[in-house]
Amino acid sequence: MFRQLTDLFNGCIRPLITLIFAGAFVGFTAMGIISGELFATVAGMVITFWFKSRDEAKTQAQNRQPPTL
Repeated sequence: MFRQLTDLFNGCIRPLITLIFAGAFVGFTAMGIISGELFATVAGMVITFWFKSRDEAKTQAQNRQPPTL
């Protein structure tokens, strides 16, 4: 039960927080508070981390499933 609630929490809250941070960075860049170079650097790091964690989750899910015939 706790695992299901945790998965639901991660499924809902994590994307929302990601969108908030992305909106803030885009807004700060548009207002000139941060440079475009800094924005590109942070965006690159976040995208790399996101894809890496997503691939790890898929790998773990595949390892849990029994092999299909």
